[in-house]
Amino acid sequence: MMVNLDARNLKDPGFFRELERQVGASRQVMSTWGAAVQRQAARNARAKGGTFWTSLADAVQTREVSDTGAVVACGPVDSLIGRIGAQKQFGGPIVSKGKKLTIPVSGSVAKGKCAGDFGKLFVVKGEKNALLGRTGADGRFEALFTLVHKTKPQRAFPWWPTDAEILRLGQKEADWWLRKNAQ
Repeated sequence: MMVNLDARNLKDPGFFRELERQVGASRQVMSTWGAAVQRQAARNARAKGGTFWTSLADAVQTREVSDTGAVVACGPVDSLIGRIGAQKQFGGPIVSKGKKLTIPVSGSVAKGKCAGDFGKLFVVKGEKNALLGRTGADGRFEALFTLVHKTKPQRAFPWWPTDAEILRLGQKEADWWLRKNAQ
Protein backbone atom coordinates (compact mmCIF):
# COMPACT_ATOMS: atom_id res chain seq x y z
CA MET A 1 0.00 0.00 0.00
CA MET A 2 1.42 3.35 -1.00
CA VAL A 3 0.24 6.82 -1.91
CA ASN A 4 2.30 9.54 -3.59
CA LEU A 5 1.26 12.92 -2.24
CA ASP A 6 1.67 15.69 -4.78
CA ALA A 7 1.30 19.31 -3.70
CA ARG A 8 0.08 20.25 -7.16
CA ASN A 9 -3.20 18.47 -6.30
CA LEU A 10 -4.04 20.98 -3.57
CA LYS A 11 -6.95 23.20 -4.75
CA ASP A 12 -5.38 24.63 -7.91
CA PRO A 13 -1.91 25.22 -9.42
CA GLY A 14 -1.83 28.86 -8.28
CA PHE A 15 -2.61 27.82 -4.72
CA PHE A 16 0.64 25.88 -4.37
CA ARG A 17 2.70 28.76 -5.78
CA GLU A 18 1.02 31.09 -3.28
CA LEU A 19 1.63 28.57 -0.51
CA GLU A 20 5.33 28.42 -1.44
CA ARG A 21 5.54 32.22 -1.58
CA GLN A 22 3.87 32.72 1.82
CA VAL A 23 5.25 29.75 3.72
CA GLY A 24 8.62 29.32 2.03
CA ALA A 25 8.93 25.87 3.58
CA SER A 26 7.13 23.53 1.22
CA ARG A 27 9.15 20.55 2.51
CA GLN A 28 7.59 21.15 5.93
CA VAL A 29 4.11 21.28 4.38
CA MET A 30 4.76 17.97 2.60
CA SER A 31 6.10 16.46 5.80
CA THR A 32 3.05 17.45 7.85
CA TRP A 33 0.69 16.34 5.05
CA GLY A 34 2.45 12.97 4.94
CA ALA A 35 2.26 12.68 8.72
CA ALA A 36 -1.48 13.49 8.65
CA VAL A 37 -2.14 10.80 6.02
CA GLN A 38 0.02 8.35 7.99
CA ARG A 39 -1.95 9.04 11.20
CA GLN A 40 -5.28 8.64 9.35
CA ALA A 41 -4.26 5.32 7.77
CA ALA A 42 -3.04 4.02 11.14
CA ARG A 43 -6.22 5.24 12.86
CA ASN A 44 -8.37 3.50 10.21
CA ALA A 45 -6.45 0.22 10.67
CA ARG A 46 -6.61 0.35 14.47
CA ALA A 47 -10.37 1.00 14.29
CA LYS A 48 -10.78 -2.49 12.77
CA GLY A 49 -9.59 -3.95 16.11
CA GLY A 50 -7.21 -6.76 16.97
CA THR A 51 -3.48 -7.36 16.91
CA PHE A 52 -3.33 -7.91 13.14
CA TRP A 53 -4.75 -4.46 12.42
CA THR A 54 -2.50 -2.90 15.07
CA SER A 55 0.51 -4.45 13.32
CA LEU A 56 -0.69 -3.05 10.01
CA ALA A 57 -1.17 0.39 11.60
CA ASP A 58 2.34 0.28 13.07
CA ALA A 59 3.80 -0.46 9.62
CA VAL A 60 2.46 2.75 8.02
CA GLN A 61 5.26 5.26 7.46
CA THR A 62 5.97 8.56 5.73
CA ARG A 63 9.06 8.57 3.54
CA GLU A 64 10.68 10.35 0.61
CA VAL A 65 9.57 13.84 1.62
CA SER A 66 10.52 16.55 -0.89
CA ASP A 67 9.52 20.15 -1.64
CA THR A 68 6.70 18.99 -3.93
CA GLY A 69 5.57 15.67 -2.47
CA ALA A 70 5.85 12.80 -0.05
CA VAL A 71 5.27 9.06 -0.04
CA VAL A 72 3.18 7.34 2.63
CA ALA A 73 3.36 3.54 2.59
CA CYS A 74 2.52 0.45 4.57
CA GLY A 75 5.91 -1.14 5.21
CA PRO A 76 9.03 -1.10 3.05
CA VAL A 77 8.76 -1.40 -0.75
CA ASP A 78 7.50 -4.87 -1.78
CA SER A 79 7.33 -6.04 1.85
CA LEU A 80 5.04 -8.78 3.09
CA ILE A 81 3.18 -6.36 5.37
CA GLY A 82 2.66 -4.00 2.40
CA ARG A 83 1.25 -6.81 0.26
CA ILE A 84 -1.02 -7.91 3.12
CA GLY A 85 -2.21 -4.31 3.55
CA ALA A 86 -3.07 -4.14 -0.15
CA GLN A 87 -4.81 -7.52 0.05
CA LYS A 88 -6.98 -6.28 2.91
CA GLN A 89 -7.71 -2.99 1.11
CA PHE A 90 -8.70 -4.44 -2.26
CA GLY A 91 -9.58 -8.09 -1.56
CA GLY A 92 -9.23 -10.72 -4.27
CA PRO A 93 -7.55 -14.13 -4.30
CA ILE A 94 -4.35 -14.80 -2.37
CA VAL A 95 -1.76 -16.34 -4.67
CA SER A 96 1.26 -18.34 -3.51
CA LYS A 97 4.74 -17.44 -4.74
CA GLY A 98 6.01 -21.02 -4.79
CA LYS A 99 4.93 -23.18 -1.88
CA LYS A 100 1.28 -24.11 -1.64
CA LEU A 101 -1.07 -22.35 0.76
CA THR A 102 -2.62 -24.35 3.59
CA ILE A 103 -6.35 -23.76 3.94
CA PRO A 104 -7.94 -25.36 7.02
CA VAL A 105 -10.45 -28.07 6.19
CA SER A 106 -13.96 -27.09 7.27
CA GLY A 107 -14.81 -28.51 10.69
CA SER A 108 -11.25 -29.60 11.47
CA VAL A 109 -9.19 -28.70 14.53
CA ALA A 110 -6.95 -26.70 12.15
CA LYS A 111 -9.24 -23.66 12.07
CA GLY A 112 -7.24 -20.62 13.19
CA LYS A 113 -3.95 -22.53 13.21
CA CYS A 114 -1.06 -23.10 10.83
CA ALA A 115 0.50 -26.37 9.72
CA GLY A 116 3.52 -25.81 11.98
CA ASP A 117 1.25 -26.04 15.04
CA PHE A 118 0.69 -29.76 14.46
CA GLY A 119 4.12 -31.38 14.35
CA LYS A 120 4.60 -34.13 11.80
CA LEU A 121 2.07 -34.01 8.96
CA PHE A 122 1.97 -35.71 5.58
CA VAL A 123 0.35 -35.13 2.19
CA VAL A 124 -2.30 -37.31 0.57
CA LYS A 125 -2.92 -36.48 -3.10
CA GLY A 126 -6.44 -36.83 -4.44
CA GLU A 127 -7.91 -36.41 -7.92
CA LYS A 128 -8.71 -32.71 -7.51
CA ASN A 129 -6.40 -31.54 -4.75
CA ALA A 130 -3.88 -32.49 -2.11
CA LEU A 131 -4.61 -32.70 1.60
CA LEU A 132 -2.21 -32.19 4.48
CA GLY A 133 -3.01 -34.11 7.62
CA ARG A 134 -1.96 -36.63 10.25
CA THR A 135 -2.82 -40.06 11.52
CA GLY A 136 -5.88 -39.76 13.75
CA ALA A 137 -6.50 -41.55 17.05
CA ASP A 138 -8.32 -44.31 15.16
CA GLY A 139 -5.30 -44.87 12.86
CA ARG A 140 -7.00 -43.30 9.83
CA PHE A 141 -5.94 -40.20 7.92
CA GLU A 142 -7.24 -36.97 9.48
CA ALA A 143 -7.33 -34.16 6.90
CA LEU A 144 -6.39 -30.80 8.40
CA PHE A 145 -5.55 -28.59 5.41
CA THR A 146 -6.22 -28.38 1.69
CA LEU A 147 -3.14 -27.39 -0.29
CA VAL A 148 -3.76 -24.76 -2.98
CA HIS A 149 -1.79 -22.28 -5.11
CA LYS A 150 -4.59 -19.71 -5.05
CA THR A 151 -7.51 -19.05 -2.67
CA LYS A 152 -11.05 -18.13 -3.55
CA PRO A 153 -11.50 -14.34 -3.80
CA GLN A 154 -11.30 -12.73 -0.37
CA ARG A 155 -13.56 -9.90 0.75
CA ALA A 156 -12.05 -6.40 0.86
CA PHE A 157 -11.67 -4.60 4.20
CA PRO A 158 -10.91 -1.02 3.10
CA TRP A 159 -8.74 0.85 5.59
CA TRP A 160 -6.47 3.15 3.54
CA PRO A 161 -7.62 6.80 3.33
CA THR A 162 -9.59 7.60 0.18
CA ASP A 163 -8.28 10.09 -2.39
CA ALA A 164 -10.82 12.63 -1.12
CA GLU A 165 -9.64 12.15 2.49
CA ILE A 166 -6.01 12.51 1.41
CA LEU A 167 -6.70 15.75 -0.46
CA ARG A 168 -8.77 17.08 2.45
CA LEU A 169 -5.87 16.37 4.82
CA GLY A 170 -3.47 18.13 2.44
CA GLN A 171 -5.72 21.16 2.24
CA LYS A 172 -6.04 21.23 6.03
CA GLU A 173 -2.26 21.13 6.48
CA ALA A 174 -1.69 23.83 3.84
CA ASP A 175 -4.32 26.07 5.46
CA TRP A 176 -2.65 25.55 8.86
CA TRP A 177 0.72 26.63 7.44
CA LEU A 178 -0.82 29.70 5.81
CA ARG A 179 -2.54 30.73 9.10
CA LYS A 180 0.67 30.10 11.04
CA ASN A 181 2.72 32.31 8.73
CA ALA A 182 0.06 35.06 8.67
CA GLN A 183 0.51 35.63 12.42
